Amino acid sequence: MIHLIQDPQELAPWDNSPLGCRIFSMALGYGTEIPFLHFWGEKSGCISLMDDVMTLVGDFEDPLELREFIHFSGAKTVFCENASLSKKLGFLVSDQGPEMIRDLERPTTPWNLSHPISLKKMHALLKACETPSFSVPDFEPFYLDLNHRIRHQTADVWGIMEQDDLIACLAACISPKNALLFSGAVHPDRRQHGIFSAMMEAVPAYLLGRNLFLCCENSLCSYYQSLGYHICGQWIEMKPLS
Repeated sequence: MIHLIQDPQELAPWDNSPLGCRIFSMALGYGTEIPFLHFWGEKSGCISLMDDVMTLVGDFEDPLELREFIHFSGAKTVFCENASLSKKLGFLVSDQGPEMIRDLERPTTPWNLSHPISLKKMHALLKACETPSFSVPDFEPFYLDLNHRIRHQTADVWGIMEQDDLIACLAACISPKNALLFSGAVHPDRRQHGIFSAMMEAVPAYLLGRNLFLCCENSLCSYYQSLGYHICGQWIEMKPLS
């Protein structure tokens, strides 16, 4: 039976995968009493709902109950990392790709990253990299969310500066055991110079003792493999049927 989670530590058992890290990190950063963010648990799975985006981690004993719960929640987008569960739910799969983890034996490469960086400059850089498949929220919600999580040590950001310009950035959700990298970008005018690879090789030094996860598109899998990552699962994006 699905139940409301009121203690973030109830989510600790699920901190062993990319989406599990994201859920636990958000719970630690925000707590469980924020009106736009909710968490639920079940014997074999956990759920987060932020605005209208739901994330599922685990197997879930009763997919029919879960399906009805998702409809009742009003979620418009659902992420999971269980292909069998996505088939049982029967929702439209809108996108999917590999989840990857960094080889713990791979040494880090020294690089003088800017840390911390201006979130205003980071937002402007991400906006410059926006594509039809990569959208960036408006500055205010972007800033309020990321700044809050940084202050509560459940997220962090890094960058590479060229004089006063931010030309590359990377962020991570952080949990006690893991980190999930996201929002990595290089300014379109500075690509093909190895800048992003250098940043990816340097960031692990800031996250010692943690597994490093990322979720990417299929087309980028071989690139991240060249940086010492290997596939550890699959992320699936679904659209609930009305």
